[in-house]
Amino acid sequence: YKISLKNLGFTKTKCLQEFGFAITVWLVCIGIITVWTYILVEYGEALNLEILIPTDNAQYLYEKTGKNLFLMLIIASLIAPISEELFFRVFIFLGLRNFSITKNTTIAAIISSIFFKSFRLFPKYVII
Repeated sequence: YKISLKNLGFTKTKCLQEFGFAITVWLVCIGIITVWTYILVEYGEALNLEILIPTDNAQYLYEKTGKNLFLMLIIASLIAPISEELFFRVFIFLGLRNFSITKNTTIAAIISSIFFKSFRLFPKYVII
């Protein structure tokens, strides 16, 4: 579609040090979440932590990756969010904004937000 990165909301960072710090914090948080998910999936029932056990989707992903934490980390923290953003912000939002009769950004944002929220409210109907 020949859409530039600037049109997708990407901009050049003014301070590379702050960007590096943000990436480092993000990686540490993702690592903690991955380890916590692993503990809950593997030992949650034995430790009587049923209320904290991740949803069926997380357990399904864990099993489908062959219980590979690194692969699960890549899918859950990189592939899934990037594909969601591209789908909802590029295909849905830009599609509604550019190809609707009104070409109204506000209406496109509201409709794409409703699609995104529906996607989040009904995760059982999402195919992994």
